[in-house]
Amino acid sequence: QANFIWKIVLNIVDDMFQIVGYIVTGYIMYGGFLMMSSVGSPEKAARAQKTMLSAVVGLVVTIAAIAVVNLTSSRIGM
Repeated sequence: QANFIWKIVLNIVDDMFQIVGYIVTGYIMYGGFLMMSSVGSPEKAARAQKTMLSAVVGLVVTIAAIAVVNLTSSRIGM
């Protein structure tokens, strides 16, 4: 019974991290669009760069969290 509940919880957490990964990918694409449309404006280019950097940091955190979830699920025998 407890393994079944843990399996459901870990699957839900894994799905949430996948959704976050898709959102991060969208932000990277949005930052790229901002960079392309900055037309030499340093303020717009800096905003685009900040957006992409934040998205990459979010992606790294998400990948680390997925690794922790997979490690946890393997440790409890899922």
